[in-house]
Amino acid sequence: MDSHTFFPLLTNGETIVGKYKIRPTCDSIAFTAIITDCRLLTRTQETVCCCCHRSSYRAISLESIHRIDENFQRSQNAVYVLVWVFFLLVCSAGVLISIFAIKDTTLKTAILIGSGGLFFVINVIIWLSLCCCFRSKLIKLHGTFGSINLFFAKKKARAFEIQLSEQISQAKTRIQHTPISTIPPLSIPHASKRLTIMDQSWISTDRF
Repeated sequence: MDSHTFFPLLTNGETIVGKYKIRPTCDSIAFTAIITDCRLLTRTQETVCCCCHRSSYRAISLESIHRIDENFQRSQNAVYVLVWVFFLLVCSAGVLISIFAIKDTTLKTAILIGSGGLFFVINVIIWLSLCCCFRSKLIKLHGTFGSINLFFAKKKARAFEIQLSEQISQAKTRIQHTPISTIPPLSIPHASKRLTIMDQSWISTDRF
């Protein structure tokens, strides 16, 4: 299809409707989603140790998607923020205890200056982590295939949802208006004659 996927060529008049790609700044996973008129093609590429790449591909029929959920970035970054906040509180408690316990003025001043610089660095890290948490959104798709998670930037997530919902509606409408072909029952003309002959021979055998 293109340089971002290894899917086979589109068949049966399938055409690409939209293509979305994002690589979150706080993560080592890149996501690519391609919407066609009848399928959703996804690619997840994970970078391991800054050099190794591991990719997974998936093709989902649009009519099999039943629900679309939208949330902010997954809670992994939120856990990092909580860890930083806990570390900040512990450092604050340690600095306060050391200030009240130490009587040397010079040492107290050094502790205050060092703790001030440390708090500034920690606050910057927390702020950057919060920005990463709310910079991208998680879109979770549910259907007969199970569930799948996709991550996009805010603007791309909204455009992706709108386009995907339209294509899902069109795909289901096409299926509803497609006539179901009926297969006529198989007829075996010689079966009844053969059965009649077998019955007659069985009856004639019982008479003797």
